[in-house]
Amino acid sequence: MKTKLHKQNITLQILVKVFSLYVLIAVFVTMLHLGWQYLDAKKLLQQELGDTFSMIEPGLVKALWDFDDEQVIGILKGAEILPYVNQVVLYDASGVVYTATKKRSDKTLEVIADQSDLSTSFPLYKKLTPAQKKQLRSERKLIGHLYIDGNDDYLFRRLSVSFYLILVNALIKSFALWLIFMIIGHRMLNRPLNQLIKSINSFSLHSPEPMTVELNAAENNELTSIEKSLNDMSEQIFIDKARLADQYRELEYQKTHDVLSGLPNRRSCEKLLK
Repeated sequence: MKTKLHKQNITLQILVKVFSLYVLIAVFVTMLHLGWQYLDAKKLLQQELGDTFSMIEPGLVKALWDFDDEQVIGILKGAEILPYVNQVVLYDASGVVYTATKKRSDKTLEVIADQSDLSTSFPLYKKLTPAQKKQLRSERKLIGHLYIDGNDDYLFRRLSVSFYLILVNALIKSFALWLIFMIIGHRMLNRPLNQLIKSINSFSLHSPEPMTVELNAAENNELTSIEKSLNDMSEQIFIDKARLADQYRELEYQKTHDVLSGLPNRRSCEKLLK
């Protein structure tokens, strides 16, 4: 009975299992990478917010100290125009709240900035004159807190570029892995196994020559060991077959001839007479 060649070859079966495991690992690593990218982008955004504070701090301190509400609101409005800034809110030392549009003394004013995960608080200090330092016994005076809230959309737009690059990179790697595995697997495993099946199917005890298996394996591995073992087994089968044939002829001869004289015995004579 001949062995049939399977359409669902072992290379594809191995690939499906390996690739499934690879996809799970790739998804996990990609999520870690995206998480790291988010934290890195958030850190860069915090640095940009800090740079923005450094730019507007001198003007805000002066405007607050001079009670110039219009100038304070104007500076906040200018900062809020920046693409990475969502909202800017200022609390002065007396509890008055400034936004980019108005000044409010109502402490119940809803403020997004001090509740956001991307919000950063910056204290505002006024450097004191020598007389003021002596009077207040301090080098500077806290005159307010500035809250700058980062823009979520800006952050995610920046992350979207990294996400698409990571996704394209993962797809290219996956396709390359699939292609390389199929090519190498076909050459190193599927082709030799198909040749092995063909050689086994062609084996016959009635053949005048022993079976020769040639897997053409590229390297010395388990396939070459199988090839050598099958060739040795086939050769040994034909040697044993020849030995059995000789023994059979010897038995047939002894059955019709005398052991001592080598002359035909009575059985042989009776066979001839018949």
